[in-house]
Amino acid sequence: MRDRLLLEVSTAADALADKAIAWLKGDAGVAYRRHLAELAYDNLPSSIRGIPVGVVKSFVSREKWCELVKDAFQAAASSLGRGRCLV
Repeated sequence: MRDRLLLEVSTAADALADKAIAWLKGDAGVAYRRHLAELAYDNLPSSIRGIPVGVVKSFVSREKWCELVKDAFQAAASSLGRGRCLV
């Protein structure tokens, strides 16, 4: 009984994870990640490692920042697809 319950929970968790990954990779997930990247850029601290954020932003535009975040997500998703875990 216990083993069957564990199997059912595990199967349900796998199905939910598959749906979540599909959502993240879909249009809504892409738009959400971009929105989060924009919020992060807009709310950077006043300095990063002692460098005023204005200087950083003069080299990294909001658009470039969003592309960097997108690329980082793609790299992370690829790692997960190869059986690696993000920690």
